[in-house]
This record gives sequence, structure tokens and C-alpha cells, in this order.
Amino acid sequence: MARHVRKGGLLRRLALLSCAVLLTGLAVLLWYGLRPAARPADAFAPAAEAGAPAATEGQPSTALPAGQTTAPQTSTTVRSAVTTATTVTTTESTTATTTESTTATTTESTTATTTERTSSTTTTATATTTTTATQPTQPPEQPVGREMRGVWLSYIELDALLKGKDPAQARAALDGVMETCKTWGLNTLFLHVRSASNAYYASARFRAAETVRPLLEQGFDPLDYAVRAAHGNGLQLHAWINPYRAGRDAGYLVDGVPYVTDTAGTYPVYYYLPSAPESRALILEGIGEVLAYGVDGVQFDDYFYPQGVFPAGAPLPQEQAAYQADGGADVAAWRRGQVSGLLRQVYALAHAHGAVFGVSPSALLDTAYDRQYADVRTWLSAPGYADYICPQLYFGFLHESRPFAALLAQWQALPRDPSVALCGGLAVSKVGVSPDAYAGSGCDEWLRDVTVLTRQVQACRAAGAGFCLYSYTYLSENSWRSTAPVTVNGQSVTPVYDKTVAAQALGMLQEEIIHG
Repeated sequence: MARHVRKGGLLRRLALLSCAVLLTGLAVLLWYGLRPAARPADAFAPAAEAGAPAATEGQPSTALPAGQTTAPQTSTTVRSAVTTATTVTTTESTTATTTESTTATTTESTTATTTERTSSTTTTATATTTTTATQPTQPPEQPVGREMRGVWLSYIELDALLKGKDPAQARAALDGVMETCKTWGLNTLFLHVRSASNAYYASARFRAAETVRPLLEQGFDPLDYAVRAAHGNGLQLHAWINPYRAGRDAGYLVDGVPYVTDTAGTYPVYYYLPSAPESRALILEGIGEVLAYGVDGVQFDDYFYPQGVFPAGAPLPQEQAAYQADGGADVAAWRRGQVSGLLRQVYALAHAHGAVFGVSPSALLDTAYDRQYADVRTWLSAPGYADYICPQLYFGFLHESRPFAALLAQWQALPRDPSVALCGGLAVSKVGVSPDAYAGSGCDEWLRDVTVLTRQVQACRAAGAGFCLYSYTYLSENSWRSTAPVTVNGQSVTPVYDKTVAAQALGMLQEEIIHG
């Protein structure tokens, strides 16, 4: 009997213990289930530097002290970028003495003749804030093997978007750009970050563009935010740069860097001297700054040697010393070597940052080669110059002297290294407009035929090429179109613009891009 009682007590104790364990487990499960989930990492947040305070979204990582309106002139980001650029500069030739044959084969000199800049340069950033380098949210894909569907956003458009806005309004404007690109099925935005010797970002080497200077003074860097906004919307952002053009305002020229002046127009335009080591060092340092923001690529357009400034048969006095030091070969070949040498260095610098490098030259090969000293054939046919070439094919199918189909076929037929992609630059700005200057009998094509751009995208795709649209503003039929007189058959004609035609053409184009 006693044994029976003891056994029953033991069973009761075991039952009570089991209930306690069960209740405890249920309590733990209930607590974890009701606890708020951990907040995911902010996809827009840049990686913080060691010791740097946390950054507010869209703001630099270091706030300005009370009463201070400008930040220290050299930021951590800029210092890192300049160091990288200087390394590339000292390991590559700055003279790039090139001897070319008629088949456009280039042999570059490997003589390192980098000259240290001895003159002091004025630090031109109005407000260079300490901005943590932004890393891409996804690694950039090489253009080869993917269809580039891009749009250019020029400095003129950027000025219109940002002028007079505070940081919150500027963020909203840039968010709108990214949303439009997504709606159009595009995957790449080419942002004009330096149209001349100015900067649409915080720079230690170039003065800030007038439009963005107030934003920088308030701690908002448009490029930093644009990179993060693009990546957050699944877009790549390539920094569009005019390397040699310094612009119309001599106040933007960087001290100690040689330049030439184009006086052919109403106002003088300044260009940095392509053969000067100081020019190349400045350009590379500026590109290093931009790459530190985490952009996916860098692009040059067709502003190389300015046409009409450099005589074809002899060097300018400013070029003479460098030309003679390089052996005094054919001056045109020597100038092409200067440009090609810079491209090789930019290509290496971009790849060192995990980015790509491309060029958007004139669609006219002879113009590029003979007047701008751009050896595009070599850049296409040999690795190490560019990841993609995007000629500006801004002509209709019925253009009498430069029909689109013939130009595209000419570019497609050029020898091309497998590492170099081909894209077509397309003029969305012409839809619904007449006349098209210098198109001859095809001057009304863009007004009478709403399928022109759609068929051009189809032609690029059939050729295995991507495409880029010029430019962002014209993706809306409500955008402004120039009514400045143009020359048609020797006569001055005022253009007309049909918004209804443009809306229909743009609708067809968008449908082709997304579903074609």
C-alpha cells in the first residue's frame, strides 16, 4: 500500500512538472511571436566610415558646426578618390605618344613622363562636405551581354530640376526622375555631373555649379542622393562628363592647368589643353571623386579636341614643347594619341572602382577622327579603351545625307572586340518637330511618321545593340521644344511642334521599350 501511494505521488509530481515545462515553452513562443520584427537595413543608407557619425537620409555624414556655412575643403571621400586617381596617373603615360597607320592601329608609348603640378590650385568647391562614399546596391554589369536602355539627363535639365529648391524638394525632384525611368522600362540614367569645369557634386578640384551651390551649403549633395535613389529603383547611374571643356566662364578655370580658347562663337569657350600633363591629372582626379560616390559607370561624349581651334597641320604654340618631346610625329596622330591615352587611364580607373567606362562620340566617323581626334575605330577594335561605344545617331530614316539605317550599319560593320558593346544614341527630342535641319527631302519625317523612334529601337535590337535616348525632358510631350529658326534648303524656317503627334510617337516608343 505504501509503495502504491509513493508511486501515485511520483506520477502526480511528474505530471505537474510536465505541465510547467509545457506552459513555459508556450510563454516563450508567445513572447517571440508578439515581439516587433527587427528593422531591415536601409537599402539607401551608405556604408558608414569608421568613427563617422550616423548620416540622415539624403544628408552628408558630418553636419557643419554652428555658424559655419562651408565645410572643410577636402573630404575623406575626395582624399580617397584623389589618391586612387594619382596612382593611376603615375603608372600610365601622360604623353601617350601614338603613331597611327591608315588602318587606325595605335601604338601607345609607355614612357611615364608625369609631371608633378608645382603651381598651387585654388580649391573651388563652395561647400565640400565630408560625404561617405556610397557603394552600389548591386554590382554593375558589363554592358556586353545586357541590353542598355538608357536616357541622358543633361546639365540644363538638372539645372531646371534643382534651381531654387531646398534639399527636400531636390530629393523629390530626383525621385521623380527615377520613377519616370522605371515607368519607361529603362535601366540606366546618364547624369551630367560635370558639363564643363564645374561640378554638380561636392568637389575639392572644381567649383560647384551655380545651381547646386546652395544645396551643398545646406549639406545636400545631389550626386550622392541620385546614386542611392537610382539603385533603390533598380537603375544604374553613369556619371556623364565633358573632360576637356572648361566652359564660358573663365572663373571656373583651375589654376595651373593650361587651356585654349575657342573664339569662333559669340562668347569665348575655354578648353583644357589635352596634351598637358596637368590637364590629364585634373581630369583623372575629378573622375576619381565621382567614382567614390559608387556610380556604376563614367561616360564621355563628343567634346574632345574642339573643332576649329587646333590647326590640322601644325601644333599650337601651347602644344609645341610636348609635341617635340614626343618626337614630332604626324600632329593629327599625336593628338589622337593624347585622347586615346586618357581613355586608357579612365578605363583602368573605372575598373579599379568596379565601374564601367563608355564614350558617346559623333555618329560621323570622319568628323570624329579628323576634326575631334577621336580614334573610335581603335576604341572599338581593341580592349582597354572603353566598355561601350554609343554613337549619336540623331538622324531619321529619310535623312538625305545621313540616313539612320546606313549609319547604324556602318557602325555595326566596324571590327569590334568582344569586350566592347555597341549602343545607339537616339534623338527623342525630334519627335513631332518639323523641319529637321539639313535632312533635305526628309525634313518633315519626324512630324509625319510617328513610328520613327520605335523603328530605330527595333533596328538597334536587331543589330544586337542597346540604345540611349536624348534626352530625359523629351520623354513628355509637354516638354519645351525650341522654335529657333533652322536652315532648310538655304532658307531660314521657324520649326513647328505637334504635341498630339509627339504623344502618339512617345506612347509607341514606350510600348516598344517595355514589351518589344
